[in-house]
Amino acid sequence: RFLRWQCRSRQNAMRMQGGKPDRSMIAEVTPNLKDNSPRYALVTVLCRQVHASVLPEIIHMAKRTHDPAERHGLAVQFMSASYFQNVGNFTGDLSACVAAGSAYLSAIGSLATCRLRFRDRVHVYDLPSRVERLRGGELEREEVWWHNYLFNPRLDPDAEVIAFRPVWPQARIGLSAARVGR
Repeated sequence: RFLRWQCRSRQNAMRMQGGKPDRSMIAEVTPNLKDNSPRYALVTVLCRQVHASVLPEIIHMAKRTHDPAERHGLAVQFMSASYFQNVGNFTGDLSACVAAGSAYLSAIGSLATCRLRFRDRVHVYDLPSRVERLRGGELEREEVWWHNYLFNPRLDPDAEVIAFRPVWPQARIGLSAARVGR
């Protein structure tokens, strides 16, 4: 259910908002699984299955032009089409680029587990997750870094990629506060 919602929301953001991240893509990160107050917010990328990798296509778009606006347009066009159509192309893991040496990296990158919370208009998705820092050269790290570069031409080549691996049996879906009040 979460993945279907994510794919639908991300495709809509590409088609209707020119790729601008919306609330559905932003994880509220809580370092302590027992604490309910989020400490950080990160724009996330859905991780693709190895068989569904589009890394060569993404790198081609990134290197095809030096014009950031053209690169952004190519990315939006590509991801508006069939990129998010098949939920089976995604692992269920999420990743985020974090600036090397940042407070976010030292806080989140040192965690073994955390909780990610995503909100839509009706539901709150609460995902206890394992945290992993990805190394350069790993397919998942490279795909996430290049994906982010398409939308952020100033992305530091040394930016770190943090993977969040939800523990699905412990995940919870609840009603958002706005819905509960109705």
